[in-house]
Amino acid sequence: MRNPPIAEFARLVDGGEYLRAAQWLRGVADTLPLVGDSLVVRGAQLTPQELRDAAEQETDGAAVFSLASAIWAQDGAELFGLDVLAAAAPMSNEGAAAYGEALHWFGNEEQALPWLRHAVTGNDSSFLRGLLGEVCLALGLIDEAISNLEVAASERTMFGVPLAEALLSGATVRAEELLRELTEVEEYGAAILLGNMLKSRGDEVGAEHALRAGELTGDAYSSYNLGTLYEMQGRQSEALSAYARARAGGDLRVTPGEWRALNASED
Repeated sequence: MRNPPIAEFARLVDGGEYLRAAQWLRGVADTLPLVGDSLVVRGAQLTPQELRDAAEQETDGAAVFSLASAIWAQDGAELFGLDVLAAAAPMSNEGAAAYGEALHWFGNEEQALPWLRHAVTGNDSSFLRGLLGEVCLALGLIDEAISNLEVAASERTMFGVPLAEALLSGATVRAEELLRELTEVEEYGAAILLGNMLKSRGDEVGAEHALRAGELTGDAYSSYNLGTLYEMQGRQSEALSAYARARAGGDLRVTPGEWRALNASED
């Protein structure tokens, strides 16, 4: 059978008619080529295999989600992918979960919240509970954040740090115990949080130990905070070395000493 006029599919996608585009694909699934040039739509490339994969989905919603996933995975096409995910979200739990995760990735927590809540009701996975917990934490919904992050962190250490952050609002002893455990296993972000906690209560030795552990995980922010600790203690050469390590790692913040020099020059 002759290949279908794929330009019709491109027209529908370009016009934002993602459901109709998916329906069109599913209607011509048997005639789609498996090899050939990729289709470029709004700057994103869809390979023949990706088009065929979407066309062979069992439902229209699954086909839209398949297209959205292929677009979202491409560098520079995230906004386009988000738009297609928005169309997929009401059609399946999988689409709702992916859309909520994408919104969270963009920092749009208020819009992510209802989609992730909905997704968790259909798929109570530790990963989704963790994402929901992070969103709740960002929105100040501490109780809901803790209940979700506790479940998530019991299976995935990546959610241990946000759980500790949520616990800091009240259960500080438990938060510290958790951060010490996470620092021991070099979970990124745990050591700096522990170091800051210890520094704030005057335990400079403990803070230094924690921030040094943070440096071992590649955390440039730990290096910077270690620099501020050294500077506070009058250990200038060590402070300068720590700031240099921070900048080499990507933390380009102005140091307290640089701020003082800048303000003095303006006076």
